[in-house]
Amino acid sequence: MSDLVDMTPTNCVHWRDCIQKTKAPQCLGCSGYREAKPSESKFINKSEHKFTDISSESERVYVFPDAQVTIDEPLKLHVSESGGHRLYNSDGKSFYIPPKWIAIIWTSKENEPNFVK
Repeated sequence: MSDLVDMTPTNCVHWRDCIQKTKAPQCLGCSGYREAKPSESKFINKSEHKFTDISSESERVYVFPDAQVTIDEPLKLHVSESGGHRLYNSDGKSFYIPPKWIAIIWTSKENEPNFVK
């Protein structure tokens, strides 16, 4: 596989998988070839809550006075009128964060927007 390194697009981190799965002569930047993680396709919302896509984040940390909660690869976010946050991540886990946090820290994925809403 080392002979394929020159074909790696700068915006693709999945280039080996793309080439192996599609048998394409080079990576096509994952356009339509990257398989969704199972949890991405299993998000089911039967509530009236509207969720925002925050999949551009690699990590989100809620800071409380005596603790912090880290959510890896968050995908969806709903902010309730009370200020509570409902989140869904790429592992298929759902979270509720009460509005008592004092700060939120997030890290955007490479080449993704820092703010989406």
